[in-house]
Amino acid sequence: MKQTVTAGVMVPHPPIILPNIGRGEEKKIQDIADACQHAADAIVASQPDTILIVSPHAPSYFDYIQISDGPSGHGSMAQFRDPMDTFEIPYDRELIRETARICEETGIPAGTLGQQDGSLDHGTMVPLYFLEEALKRAPGSTKRPQFVRIGIGGPNSRMHYRVGQAFAQAAETLGKTIAIVGSGDLSHCQKEDSGYGFKPEGPAYDAMIMDIMGQADFLKLLEIPEETAEAAMVCGQKPFALMAGVLDGMKPRTENLAHSANFGVGYGVVTYTDLQADAGRAFLDQAE
Repeated sequence: MKQTVTAGVMVPHPPIILPNIGRGEEKKIQDIADACQHAADAIVASQPDTILIVSPHAPSYFDYIQISDGPSGHGSMAQFRDPMDTFEIPYDRELIRETARICEETGIPAGTLGQQDGSLDHGTMVPLYFLEEALKRAPGSTKRPQFVRIGIGGPNSRMHYRVGQAFAQAAETLGKTIAIVGSGDLSHCQKEDSGYGFKPEGPAYDAMIMDIMGQADFLKLLEIPEETAEAAMVCGQKPFALMAGVLDGMKPRTENLAHSANFGVGYGVVTYTDLQADAGRAFLDQAE
């Protein structure tokens, strides 16, 4: 029996990391760029049928977690003065609809309701940049995956974890393999001269989350109070929780690849591969 979930990665999404936007400034976070490429390579090498990308900049609702629907998603980085980097990805509508059905039946406030216009956000496109590079370098026999884009919403981290579980359940039902990209930056308040200034909660959060995610200790992730993430001005907490939900009940080989706050915003990269079933890692049950 094949493994349903093939890999997971935690990555940031700074537009400046793309050479056409950074124009040299991206070299200041070259370690993050290298780590993001390593993470994308790990996803592509696991050869999933479908790649899920969770972005905090996709459409968001106070009481609902939206899954993008339609035949495809498309966009460019033109808002960052980069019309050259464009993206179009086919959506796995079978997986989307099965997951939405599970969520509706189990009372999870997630699915395809709300505005749908097909446009992609930078929280999706920055990871896509590295995935596209990885696909270009992959052997010719590597299949091109479909995609699913997932937003975040007002519900807490545990509810996002449940959405991740629903995706894994839907993939198993359909006999598909999936990989998951949790796209999110860490604290936004780590330098006085940055756009958000400095708060001591920023570096403290980054040290904590890199330790937690570096150990794949998703129980501790679910135990972080929402107020702690808000105080540190974080956009990655819920994407990481949803990613952890996809990996529920599995023990990964974890690589803590890089962390930087050179621009005043925390960027962290961690990969989860070689997943093995482990009933002791059903963390939502433990958290509840």
